[in-house]
Amino acid sequence: MLRQIQLLAGAMMSSLVLLAVVVAFALPGDDRFAAPPMWLLAAQFGAGAGLFVLIEKVGYRTVALDPETDQQSATTQVFAAFQSGTIVRFALSEVVALGSLATAFVIDDGGVTGYATGAVVSLALMGYHAWPWSRPVDRTIASLERDGGRSHLREGLGLPHKLGGAIQEL
Repeated sequence: MLRQIQLLAGAMMSSLVLLAVVVAFALPGDDRFAAPPMWLLAAQFGAGAGLFVLIEKVGYRTVALDPETDQQSATTQVFAAFQSGTIVRFALSEVVALGSLATAFVIDDGGVTGYATGAVVSLALMGYHAWPWSRPVDRTIASLERDGGRSHLREGLGLPHKLGGAIQEL
């Protein structure tokens, strides 16, 4: 399962880089690599900050596991919740890049660099919220297990068990 999510994440992230190459060849003019307008940079970083907050609020919501759910049903439910949550976080993260792509064809100068800065903001959001590393996995686990059910998501993904609380492994 982890490998599938990593492949999905890698494909989504690399598509933004591939779009930069397409934009570089598609935009006419010598000023397409000029510095983008400051208003565009401010809008991109402002949108990135707003999306960061939005993803924190809604991107990790899942249906809580019932403590009575058997292991096999729980595993199916957990993987579906993690995968759909990852896709939601990706979709929200790429909004800045998509808006920058549309803007690149409208502004006179700096279309390529304007798209590139928006893609970097989106890639940073994707790396933080959607790439399957410890933080998104732990946030999803917390949402799934909030009513006392056990998700076993870390084990299902092949990640090492995370120790926490007052007892630490030396």
